[in-house]
Amino acid sequence: MIDICKDNDFNVIIPSGDIVSNISSLFRTKIIDLLNEGKNKLRFDFSKVFNLDSQALYVFALIPENNKENKELSLEIININSDIANLFKYTHLDKIYRLIEVKKKIV
Repeated sequence: MIDICKDNDFNVIIPSGDIVSNISSLFRTKIIDLLNEGKNKLRFDFSKVFNLDSQALYVFALIPENNKENKELSLEIININSDIANLFKYTHLDKIYRLIEVKKKIV
């Protein structure tokens, strides 16, 4: 499930559960729709996300790649757990997405 709401200038995308291959296509479509509507400030709330696979990571890599000319594009991820934050750091996506409120994983 993917909810979308507004927070000031940002459109907040709130996925829940794991973002894996069977959800990645729907997730990508929703993001493309927002961008096509001229909504350039996207904030992803990962408070309900526990894991993502390589296909989901690819979607996050494609967003800025397909919008290089969009100088107003602003991408943030909030409430991200430390494991997913590390994945973004290893792939250098943390240079594109602003990671906010990194939460330690509870074992």
